[in-house]
Amino acid sequence: MPLDKTDITPTELQSALANCRQYWLNYGYERNEDEGVTLYRSGVPHPQLNGVMRVAGDDILRKVDYARQVLKDLPSVWWLGPDSHREAIQTVTAMGGLIRGKVPVMVARPSDLASDPLPAGISIEVIEDDRELLTWVECFAPSMGVSEGSLAQLQRVEMERLDKQGEYTRFAAKLNGMIVGTSALFASHGVAGIYVCTTDVAYRCNGIGAALTRHAALEGWKKGLKLASLQASKMGEPVYRRLGFRTVAEYDLVMF
Repeated sequence: MPLDKTDITPTELQSALANCRQYWLNYGYERNEDEGVTLYRSGVPHPQLNGVMRVAGDDILRKVDYARQVLKDLPSVWWLGPDSHREAIQTVTAMGGLIRGKVPVMVARPSDLASDPLPAGISIEVIEDDRELLTWVECFAPSMGVSEGSLAQLQRVEMERLDKQGEYTRFAAKLNGMIVGTSALFASHGVAGIYVCTTDVAYRCNGIGAALTRHAALEGWKKGLKLASLQASKMGEPVYRRLGFRTVAEYDLVMF
């Protein structure tokens, strides 16, 4: 996929990648950020909740083998992007990892995002109550491929994230008091990272996802974060592009 021209600096790109690493690390009860290997392990048998965010430095074979041993009893996803060694993907696939595709890293200046009115009847609210948090997780779980049988585990690890005070803010789009969409702002490394942006399947194609994305980015801007970043799914990429996000890098996703 050709990358768009943008005014993002190399330092800002590294900050966006670091934001993504930290977001997923905060799901991990076991974390390792030493010797060029960044991994997390929640213990929940779902690939997105256990994984490797970076393999860098020298002696890549040893580092990949180490990470495989830590995660060998769980499904995992390896995010191999510009912050990983160029030979990492060949090493990981040689050990049996399966390439599942590429995920674009997209960025925007929050002040430049397209502005549209909220969809009729929709309000966007911060989720702070634990009971509402459970419903919030239930809304985005299908987009992660989390089965009903694993929902309680996902809800538990979401409640037990390792975020610092004020680092993570959850938003819900509500219609008549019912949660119909989600997004989250992860403020880290000077970047407004946007995550779990999804809309209940019954309410899609009404502008809710775009509104949630913009809202999270602008809340980051209010915190002084001048760059918003996200990793786009195939379904979400056209929405983010219309808002003003541009692709600046890609992750290869490899799963075990």
